[in-house]
Amino acid sequence: MTNPPTVEERIANLEGSFAQIATRLDRVEQDVRDLRNETIAGFDRIELRIDRVEQRVDRVQQRIDRLFYCLLGLIAANGVFIVTNLLLR
Repeated sequence: MTNPPTVEERIANLEGSFAQIATRLDRVEQDVRDLRNETIAGFDRIELRIDRVEQRVDRVQQRIDRLFYCLLGLIAANGVFIVTNLLLR
C-alpha cells in the first residue's frame, strides 16, 4: 500500500499546477493582445479603403454635376434655337 501524499507534496503539486496555469494565462493574454492589435489594424485598413471610396464617389459626383450643367446648357441652347426659328418664320 502506498502512503498518502504529505502536505508538503500536495502543496508542491499545487504550486506546479499554479505555475502551469499562470503560463497558460500569459499565453492567452498575449493572444488576446495580438488579436486586438490585428483587429485594430484591420479596422484601420477598412477606414482607409472607405476614405478612398468616398473620394472616388466625390469625383464621380462632381463629374455628374458638370455633365448635368452641360446638358442643361444644351437644352437651353436648343430652346433658344427653337424659339428663334419660330419667331423668324
